Amino acid sequence: MWDGDSLEIAFGLNPNSDPGRKSFDKTDFQLAFLVNEPKKNNLQDWSWQLNGAPKDVRYALSKNKRGTGYILEAAIPWSSFLSFVPSENTAISFNAALNNAREKDKGREVQMVWTGNSGFYQNPAMWGWLKFVK
Repeated sequence: MWDGDSLEIAFGLNPNSDPGRKSFDKTDFQLAFLVNEPKKNNLQDWSWQLNGAPKDVRYALSKNKRGTGYILEAAIPWSSFLSFVPSENTAISFNAALNNAREKDKGREVQMVWTGNSGFYQNPAMWGWLKFVK
């Protein structure tokens, strides 16, 4: 999942978790969206903590305006992750990474991580914060 063109997101749903924790707790999740064939709207999604794809994910792939890339949009129901319900001004730990593989089956060439480094997927202490606002 992480070795091709993909988006990874990691988040912790317990606002009271220790921000310095070095490993996942039961309220932390990592998701990946692997773009197999953008022209065919072919996408795979996966959560390691759920041991499969989250339920009822909706997504769309489209070409960008220049035709040199694509846009990925995804809607993931919170009900896929425990019983979390976002509320205004709640902040959760969060991180995202874009993985780029220019040639199919050649592996990832570049990973761009929002905060921290390539070890973010196993170390929540590298994550930033996402705040819910209206």
